[in-house]
Amino acid sequence: MALLARKLQLDYVGRRLREDWPALLMLAFLLVIAAGSVAVADWAPGLWILPSIGMVALIAGYFLAISRFSEFTTIVLGLVYGLFAVWVTMARYFLPETFDMRQRMLEVLTRVGLWAEQVSEGGFSRDNLMFVLSLSIIVWLLGFSASANMFRSRRLWYAVIPPGLALLINTYYYAGDARMDFFLIAYLFFAFTLAVRTNAITKERLWRLKRVGYTPGIRFDLVRAGMIAGVLMIAFAWMAPAASASSSLADAWDRSVNPWHRVQDTFQRLFGGVQGGTAVTADYYGGPTLTMGGPVNLSNATVMYVYAPSGFRYYWRSKVFDSYNAGQWATTTDARHVSDFGIL
Repeated sequence: MALLARKLQLDYVGRRLREDWPALLMLAFLLVIAAGSVAVADWAPGLWILPSIGMVALIAGYFLAISRFSEFTTIVLGLVYGLFAVWVTMARYFLPETFDMRQRMLEVLTRVGLWAEQVSEGGFSRDNLMFVLSLSIIVWLLGFSASANMFRSRRLWYAVIPPGLALLINTYYYAGDARMDFFLIAYLFFAFTLAVRTNAITKERLWRLKRVGYTPGIRFDLVRAGMIAGVLMIAFAWMAPAASASSSLADAWDRSVNPWHRVQDTFQRLFGGVQGGTAVTADYYGGPTLTMGGPVNLSNATVMYVYAPSGFRYYWRSKVFDSYNAGQWATTTDARHVSDFGIL
């Protein structure tokens, strides 16, 4: 009986793999695109590991999703596997080889403890290992959640939207030379294709249930038509004006009362070693425009955190306004200059 049950279980897994592998492959592309964009942005050394962690999470999540475990057990196992996998990865690849594996794993725990202590005391951290570790956990959660939602709960957009949001945030704040728009185009293409294929499979199941006749190759026709429609939609969206072209939307986003600025401030405090910068919160120093006339309202809000070697004389410059029109200065460039101490 045990052998028969095992054979039936293997047959079930085989059938599910034959049915699910195209969707699993497209989900893998989506995760690699999202995680790869962060790695290409090169915010900190070691981000090359993110796509691999995403793939392991996706595969582990898939087999847990099609298993007979309850939903709660699946979530718990996914979290445990993820934390352990990230812990071992940090110890294996990001600590000196002079330590043995046990010492490396203890060192990771020690640095996590020190970082947590700094966080609780409102301190400032420059430990990039914590940034890589945090992103690795996020990527694991994205991969595991994508598999669970796609192949267990059958919720497509719950699987596709979170990695897309991560890609958008990375693209928004990246100021380097890499073409992040290519990552965004590729992501939208595979997301649309996966949505069309999922909808076609749902329709086929409904037709079979209601005994409606249909052409066997209709799934391919629907996917092909959906891919063409997706390409056209991306092209039209690419030619549409950006939201930043609206001055009212731009002003609303850049106000110091924007709650997202608190998130930025906290991020800068916890991950001070990350290359690049985010928008500061004070209107006078960080806004895209400077209106002449009236008082300048300065507050006690933190403008920036500085870590620099002693023995030098430093001059800090926030923004250069190079265009004047109707009593208002504006900046037309977002160039950043790199020194030995970081991005200026």
